[in-house]
Amino acid sequence: MRRSSTAALSLLLVVSLATPSLAAQGPARLGLADRTTHAINTPRQPYRDSLPQTEWKTGMLAGGLAGAGIGLLAAAAHHNFCDRADCGSDFQFFVIPTMVFALIGGLIGSGIHKQE
Repeated sequence: MRRSSTAALSLLLVVSLATPSLAAQGPARLGLADRTTHAINTPRQPYRDSLPQTEWKTGMLAGGLAGAGIGLLAAAAHHNFCDRADCGSDFQFFVIPTMVFALIGGLIGSGIHKQE
């Protein structure tokens, strides 16, 4: 019994000496947690009005229309080439390309700034 408690104490001593000492509230301060330093050095977030306007809505509309056209072609091809009675719905062949192309168009349009 005495031998195991001595081994446990020596293990605890080795572990406590090997690990760096940390503050009770977390790691040592590096200046990031100090609110006054952080508030002075960080610029304010830009106001929404100062951000440039983009063409994301136009891009989503154009991408959605292109995706709808591709989706209609895919749905028609699925409907024509299906020989079974339980082919399923053509709706997914229309909706998925429409959403994917609208998303891609919106991402492309968000990179284009409106001319003022």
